[in-house]
Amino acid sequence: MPSGAIGGDFYVIGRPRALQLSPDDQAPGIIHYYSEHHTAYSIVIGDVTGHGIGSALVMTLCMGLFSDSLQVYQRPSDILNRVNQRLCQLLPESLLYYVTAGVMTYYPQSQQVYYSQAGHPPALLIRDNACVSLTASNSFMGLYTAIEFTELSITLTPGDRLALYTDGITDDSDKLMQQLRATYHQPGETVIASLLSPSATDDQTLMLLDVGDAV
Repeated sequence: MPSGAIGGDFYVIGRPRALQLSPDDQAPGIIHYYSEHHTAYSIVIGDVTGHGIGSALVMTLCMGLFSDSLQVYQRPSDILNRVNQRLCQLLPESLLYYVTAGVMTYYPQSQQVYYSQAGHPPALLIRDNACVSLTASNSFMGLYTAIEFTELSITLTPGDRLALYTDGITDDSDKLMQQLRATYHQPGETVIASLLSPSATDDQTLMLLDVGDAV
């Protein structure tokens, strides 16, 4: 839901570029192929400091950089590292903009999830009416190149729900966790509508991922 002023929230959903069947020119008889069973879907949610045209322009840059990186990399730590390096190259030091982001990569067949965050609110896992934070804390992006991004991994089960959000949703994570527990059995659309505020003065972005059976 957009705020009354131009802001810097963004999200990107993508997957690595699929490879076609192709012979190996250096090894006759060898065929390289891409298996759909190893498909990974990556989700990025982020926020640029400040409001106004400057933040919106940096947000647009971030969407392009993340979109490109999702086609090449799968692991969140690699995605964040690549985007951070490019932001540090492209953003003038005098602007002092920085970017927070959370990146989640989901493998539908194994139900494995890898997650990392760069100065962003942690993702939340809702399972059996319990809600826990997925925390892989790292520094924000856009100012320093010498950052090592860590990540965590979990195995999901059918019925799990994952939530990614920006700070415009709430500054009280405990309250948000209580709300997500209370609405665990409600449809995602209903939950999102109940948490977005039409009177908000900041950007609001909330993404829910409901987990079904492995494919």
